[in-house]
Amino acid sequence: MARLYDPNYQLYYDKKSEMGDLFKRMDDDRKLALLDPYEMKQLDGQRTPDVVNVTMNEAKVFADRCAAIMNGANMQQIVFGKNLSDKETTTIENFYHDIYYMNDLMLANVIFCSLYGFLIEDILIRGSIAARCLMREEGDKFIPDVMPLDTRYFVPETDTSGLIWGGYGTTRTKAQIKRDYEIDIRGKNAEVVDFWDDKVNEVYIGAKLVPETE
Repeated sequence: MARLYDPNYQLYYDKKSEMGDLFKRMDDDRKLALLDPYEMKQLDGQRTPDVVNVTMNEAKVFADRCAAIMNGANMQQIVFGKNLSDKETTTIENFYHDIYYMNDLMLANVIFCSLYGFLIEDILIRGSIAARCLMREEGDKFIPDVMPLDTRYFVPETDTSGLIWGGYGTTRTKAQIKRDYEIDIRGKNAEVVDFWDDKVNEVYIGAKLVPETE
């Protein structure tokens, strides 16, 4: 296959094409969960005339029940280790609790949902979950940044050792791209791909690599 793009974006592009059938299934599952109106169609894709179409709600009811049960469960951090006192394990457990709490405050501003709630919906509707985990320091502040990824738009390459590389593609508006990357695009929106492996983290806008900044 001829290379059309930058090597890393080409990896993302090719793998995304390979996952087309899986993404179609995810789209079909989403339609069931959101009660997308059903229409019987002919072999050529045209709507079948003189047919009364009925959209059943069994799939949505089942998904909502599962989500309610899973949201009712409480995630608990339990730490144990050799020669650790109860005070030390409690301190570590509280640290994990604080990480999730602070991260959820950030997510509430970004996606209006908690990490746990997002992952529950993804496992029910998409069938798999993913998240980008970034812990960083800004001055004296420690910032936990665990961003859940919608696996419908996440393209991974894995082997028996785990993740080799991943690419997450989202459609972002011209204003968002200007705000976050100081780049003006011609159209109203463009695909932004965040690609990373064990060596690099690269961002592509409209298939073009965003230059690194100091």
